Amino acid sequence: MHKKSFISGFLIASVIFGSQQIFAVGGKVQAYLCDNYNIEVDEVKLNLPDGMRILNFGDRTYTPARLIAEAMGGTVKWDDSTKTVKITKPDPKVVEKIVEKIVEVPVESETFYQNVPLKIVKNNFILKVNGISSRDNLTYIYLDAENKSGEAAEVDYSNAKIKSGQDVYSANIMSVTDWGNSMDVNEKREGKVMVFEKISGDKITLTIPVKSLNTNSFSEMFEFNLKVN
Repeated sequence: MHKKSFISGFLIASVIFGSQQIFAVGGKVQAYLCDNYNIEVDEVKLNLPDGMRILNFGDRTYTPARLIAEAMGGTVKWDDSTKTVKITKPDPKVVEKIVEKIVEVPVESETFYQNVPLKIVKNNFILKVNGISSRDNLTYIYLDAENKSGEAAEVDYSNAKIKSGQDVYSANIMSVTDWGNSMDVNEKREGKVMVFEKISGDKITLTIPVKSLNTNSFSEMFEFNLKVN
């Protein structure tokens, strides 16, 4: 669904009640709870907060306005004076569009190494290597991470490794600005620093494991083939 028409196709109720009796302006109606219904935005399932329900009334499905609008980058406000749910669509200028980059690698080339910054997206989880530097016999890797997977996730920095030639380095020296491993839904973190022993060679492979925490529905290994200038 395109974000310029992100509320098209939805019949949105701004308040979800916990029973099958719904009080409306002018009277009381009967509605059905649809706990077996799901909501997806851009093929990502939304997890309903505790107490929030989906309803069916008059053969139409009613879903929470705020949950859907905010998942699409919009905002929702309630105007009590006019009893109006006000939804503002996201500014298309600030919506990030992730474009898959296809690189043709010659058959005789074993690995294609690239310069930073370099971003990889798997299961709507984003890792970006912003830079590499070496000083004081240590190598520093600078990262950004964003969790758009729809589930809480874990970035296993302690098991991250760098391979350079035949040498393998573990991230056993961590920065004092450590983020911690777990990330909530839609959480974004910038400026992570991973510290390794000083690495020899100008071409390295960095691997970082990432997995979901709620259902273990995905487990990915992010692999960056990087040039060290």
